[in-house]
Amino acid sequence: MSENFWETYGDEVIGEAEKVAAEELVRSQFGKLTASNRYFYFSGSPETGWGVEEIELAEYLERMKDKRLARSTRCEVIFQVDVQEMNPSLEWTWTRKVQVGDADWRKTLVPSVEEIYGKGSMGDGRRAETLGKLIGSYVEAHDVPQQPKRGDKHLNRETGEPYGTIRIARVFASKEECYQEYVKVFGEPESTLPDFPETYGEIETWEMIKENDILPEMEEMLGKEMGENAIITLLSKKFGVAPGFIQEMLDEYVPV
Repeated sequence: MSENFWETYGDEVIGEAEKVAAEELVRSQFGKLTASNRYFYFSGSPETGWGVEEIELAEYLERMKDKRLARSTRCEVIFQVDVQEMNPSLEWTWTRKVQVGDADWRKTLVPSVEEIYGKGSMGDGRRAETLGKLIGSYVEAHDVPQQPKRGDKHLNRETGEPYGTIRIARVFASKEECYQEYVKVFGEPESTLPDFPETYGEIETWEMIKENDILPEMEEMLGKEMGENAIITLLSKKFGVAPGFIQEMLDEYVPV
């Protein structure tokens, strides 16, 4: 390249390259956001080793009344984005766990939520209302590297990459708006789901398969709190039926 190129475009080209390189590598997840809580405390000692004891909400609230016990007691929020609602060919629900009050909560999640709902919206007296609006909404969530901890590189031993945590990028007014933005980023998803097979054409055969084979697996998946679209995709592929038939079963057996 000639010297004139650098004189003309040097600041623009190098500046933009530096800006992009400095940005975090993020993976966008589109879908309905749900959340559940896990409560636990650390037990043991340096001599005997440390362990984790899971507890129910009532015990958690009691322990938090005692300053000594509260220091070892934690609440973890398990966030899930049902990505299959945007792309039925996916076979998983995106999940990230965040301990309330730790670095990922304070430096990543809370600031991202307050960018949407306003400064202080995750503070005392306001966070319940804010989370009530956020949870159950359709969102774009970013999978970003966890905040580094002292003496911990925070890398996945198998992949060598940093573990991920959740940052809320956008909240959409509806499922349709979320889907439109999904398509802008990833394009129209291709359906890989099978049609309803002729072998299940007899109504008696279909009813028997539903009762003896599909329903038990569906109930097991529901017990694991899997997303509805994950259940539909996995069961429709396994049993070779169109997703609409599994949806009908969910509507029939799951209380609204």
